Amino acid sequence: MANPGPQKKVDLKGAAPAQAANGIGASGIGATRRLPPLNALRAFEAAARLGSLKKASEELHVTPGAVSRQVALLENDIKAKLFKRQHRRVTLTAVGAAYLEDVRIAFDQISRATARATTRLDDRELKLRSPPTFAIRWLVPRLANFHAEEQNISVQITTSHDPADFDHDDCNAAVQWSASIDPALEKHLLFEDMLFPICSADFPRPDGGFTLQSLSEQSLLDSIQRPLDWAQWFKAAGATEFELKRPMTFQSSTLTYQAALEGLGIALGQPAFCWDELKSGRLVAAYPRKVIGNSGYYLTYPKESRNLKKLRALRSWISREARTTRLRQQSEEWFR
Repeated sequence: MANPGPQKKVDLKGAAPAQAANGIGASGIGATRRLPPLNALRAFEAAARLGSLKKASEELHVTPGAVSRQVALLENDIKAKLFKRQHRRVTLTAVGAAYLEDVRIAFDQISRATARATTRLDDRELKLRSPPTFAIRWLVPRLANFHAEEQNISVQITTSHDPADFDHDDCNAAVQWSASIDPALEKHLLFEDMLFPICSADFPRPDGGFTLQSLSEQSLLDSIQRPLDWAQWFKAAGATEFELKRPMTFQSSTLTYQAALEGLGIALGQPAFCWDELKSGRLVAAYPRKVIGNSGYYLTYPKESRNLKKLRALRSWISREARTTRLRQQSEEWFR
């Protein structure tokens, strides 16, 4: 056997890491990233956003000293000052402001990735958000039909008048009442915003019905969320300027409809939300003119979520239910 000769000693201290057999090396997909301490990043982002070490400590449930030490650790790691310390507050240096912008983008991406991963793992829970009146008077009465079709999907309903922010709000989809929808979202029009005057069947009406003038002199009920509806309706109906009498305003359209049922005045009704009362005759059209508003009710969700099983199920079901509502709105049956 040949003598292998003397063995060479190799100094590993300065050696570059060996490339893995699968081709992933220092410059490849699996390259080790140089990251600062992640807790230090969280402390920095919170202090920069809130402008205070104390407020950051309260948000992170640690002491102000702990936040200060984490920030100092980060500054030492990147070899740059991030804050100017002032009495009871901190302000960003130029380096700190630029760093914060990039850190926020990275945190937002991590947040969205986490939300998507969580959603994919649990395709059996559907979190849907909608305006309160839509939920109370349209969505909830129909949910039994959805449950009958999709018994393995549990549904959580929350309400808000504000547009959904899918990067931060805990919901998979949202029904939004709007004239325009963020182009980054998938949208499906459910039905248009149709309005017409309604009142209780017992509300006193003149022989021959109201004129636009006499209608404007009645107690007109409206919602805080829709303060322009009456003015827009009168304009669309061709009325000249009238001084509108509106002694009662309510938090939501649901309360406004209830006030009309109680005979407190005349409200602008949406057939989608008061169909049962119109069909039974408890509410009647106070003036034979319906107006289509600029807004509509849309099902929305992030485009990257469009193929989730639970959203496909929701989209299929709610589209069928909405089609029935659109057909009813086109009918004159309720408008006699």
